[in-house]
Amino acid sequence: MRQRSLAAAIVGGLATVGVAAAPAQAATTVDPGHHDIVNVQCTNGSYQFLTTINGSSHPAADLADFEFVYPGTSDAVSATPQGWSVDAHDDANVPDVGFTYSASGTGCASTITIDITHPDVQFGGQGQLTLPAGGHVHGVWTFDGPATPWDDYVGFDVDAGAAGAAYGEARFVVG
Repeated sequence: MRQRSLAAAIVGGLATVGVAAAPAQAATTVDPGHHDIVNVQCTNGSYQFLTTINGSSHPAADLADFEFVYPGTSDAVSATPQGWSVDAHDDANVPDVGFTYSASGTGCASTITIDITHPDVQFGGQGQLTLPAGGHVHGVWTFDGPATPWDDYVGFDVDAGAAGAAYGEARFVVG
């Protein structure tokens, strides 16, 4: 009996060792062009928290599936004393990342607040922005840190009055 238990334990252990989690899927590098990293849509008080990347809308939680790459050789990228600045309006060869909020009907917040959850990242000189219903904005991003490639994950929290969402984090590589 003891030998059977030992054999079962060994076989069970081998079965456990043989089962491995699938490797994490590599992030998709975002194409150059227009992207709304936070895309909040409200109809009659019903919110959808999306991210619109590479021409398609995805649930906010899927943001981690994407990485935004800005080579230091791009006209959109500048080294600063604090780190890096990206103004993608001037370069069609890199992602131009912004935010949008559309609202229709009743029960939608008149504004939403978006917090950038990385302390070293700002948009338009701030770590937080407020968008009115119908608002859509793109602008200058700054990434504070060493003048070597800046490589980290940036997340977004959205407050839409009674509704809100924590977006996933996307990888940004700058420099």
